Amino acid sequence: MLAMVRGDTPGLVSNRMARVARLAFEHNGMVDCKVSALVVAVFGVLPIKDSSPGDARRLTQTLLEELVDNVNVKVACTAGGAQFGAFGSELRAAYPLLIAGFCTALSMLCALQFGEARDVGVRRVA
Repeated sequence: MLAMVRGDTPGLVSNRMARVARLAFEHNGMVDCKVSALVVAVFGVLPIKDSSPGDARRLTQTLLEELVDNVNVKVACTAGGAQFGAFGSELRAAYPLLIAGFCTALSMLCALQFGEARDVGVRRVA
């Protein structure tokens, strides 16, 4: 799930991003990263976290209800799955998530108006 927020001040953007992250956690999600005004959360990827794609859909609805008062959030969901693990060379190894359909979801997110949400149909990774 990718959520983009907006606000008139950096503090307002920060507060809205924190709200998205907190709601993701409350809906059994894990925040992978926060970049600029973008929050990326995953559901059902890590074996230590019990969640499902339905949790992401419920989170999307909650975000729209709670942050849409001034049309301050837009959301794109993908059910394409993800892989995680150590990637990179010996010098620059990381432990990231590789989210299937991330570019498609990000493109869709950019095309949305604030106050909108879309499910991006992406095939699951085997």
